[in-house]
Amino acid sequence: MRIHEFVWTQDGIDQIAQHGVTPEEVEEVCFSRALIQRAKTPIPAMEKAMSKQQLPQTDSIQELARFWDAHDLTDFEDELDEVTEPVFERDSPITLRLQSNEAEAIREMAKSKGVKDAKCRL
Repeated sequence: MRIHEFVWTQDGIDQIAQHGVTPEEVEEVCFSRALIQRAKTPIPAMEKAMSKQQLPQTDSIQELARFWDAHDLTDFEDELDEVTEPVFERDSPITLRLQSNEAEAIREMAKSKGVKDAKCRL
């Protein structure tokens, strides 16, 4: 039996779409002269499947820095949640010596981000 055309129903289109295939791709395979070569021996796998590494469960900034230096954030996007509150807070203040114009610039940047003015000595 030779097939000369397909009449696609929406159900058929939806079914093949679940497999990432379009009607055009099916028709191309069915109506084109595809060259198929069969190997006499199995083709060895070129790459091993990558084992997905887990995110580190630590509060150590140094350990986290080492981890992210060696990994790409996009590999873990499905495991990350947006955090809106501070994660690391200092217990003691930091002293910075700034020129008055630098301090004023920082104060303006903080104000534009909704940070309250901190006490400082000029």
